[in-house]
Amino acid sequence: MNLLLTTHCLIALTVTLVQSSSLEGFRNDVEMERMYRSFLEEENLSDEPGECEVKFKKVGCYKEDGEARALSEEIFNDRKNIDWKAGKWEQFLKRLACRCAKESGEKGYSHFGLQFYGECWSDPQADKRFDRYGKANGCIGFQYKKCDDEDLDNNECVGGGNKNYVYQIVGEGGGSGSGSGFGPAR
Repeated sequence: MNLLLTTHCLIALTVTLVQSSSLEGFRNDVEMERMYRSFLEEENLSDEPGECEVKFKKVGCYKEDGEARALSEEIFNDRKNIDWKAGKWEQFLKRLACRCAKESGEKGYSHFGLQFYGECWSDPQADKRFDRYGKANGCIGFQYKKCDDEDLDNNECVGGGNKNYVYQIVGEGGGSGSGSGFGPAR
């Protein structure tokens, strides 16, 4: 309910700005960012990733073959939305993992992989196929550091080219995972 109200508020703000003649006064993105932050503060909102409604746990970094994929279905590609800035990268990863878990789970898939810094891959047989080409090195997480499969503190990871960072979707009360949408300010 809170997310729905927040979404409606943000849509109303956007429509107001677009329809407003004062839009001509905006000279750059800094002014838009200032207004956006002011709106979030006034409404006691945050654009920080919140808790993900789908639980998932880390499995590890695995090789992929672009011609005979272990995870054969691209669920979505969000590379165009990558924000490489410190702090923004971590938010992006959290949202990416959460969205991929949600969309893969909706298809009934038990595992999913994050590849090439912004792609979500899965497959009906993902649980049996994700490790087809063996373990890989070089998947990254927060602060662009090498992933630690043992770090269960919601530090999401992603693979690069021809590498999947694989997760398992788990039932109620288990796993890790964070990162979707707007939530109450912390």
